[in-house]
Amino acid sequence: MRKQQEAEALLYIHSDGITESEILSILSITTIEWRAIESALSEKYNISHSGILFSRYGDTYVLETHPKMYSLLSDLIPQKTQKSLSQQAMEVLAIIAYKQPITRLEVERIRGVQSTSVFDTLLSRGFIKEAGRLEAIGKPYIYKTTDAFLHHFSMQSLDELPPLEMEVDDAD
Repeated sequence: MRKQQEAEALLYIHSDGITESEILSILSITTIEWRAIESALSEKYNISHSGILFSRYGDTYVLETHPKMYSLLSDLIPQKTQKSLSQQAMEVLAIIAYKQPITRLEVERIRGVQSTSVFDTLLSRGFIKEAGRLEAIGKPYIYKTTDAFLHHFSMQSLDELPPLEMEVDDAD
């Protein structure tokens, strides 16, 4: 029970989320112990219809306000002005999400336009990250999506992406 309380405290102070590996390290627990705590927290917050949800986005866990509380709280809490993503940013994110890891050049080849500023925006917003370098001439960076991407789009994993519909060219 003590470790569960400690996990709750960690989740509370890490409002942007905390990874499983960080939790295991800080609490000095095993993955098996974490699974039991994770189950208990899920039951406490998600099954009991609490005003707070225990959520997982990729490898990141977070305590967050239940959507049913938004109308009550919206007038009390100043809203963060969060810029929406441009059409270009959404295109780049979609390409990266479905084809990751991928280089900027490969994304630009698919889109047909230069995308450096879009990459800069997505990196600064934390939706994508450098995931190493490609073993090719120039050793370009390869990119992949982050847990912040999953959180923004309310997904636990990339498995929740909708199936990609392939266009078939009927030029025969």
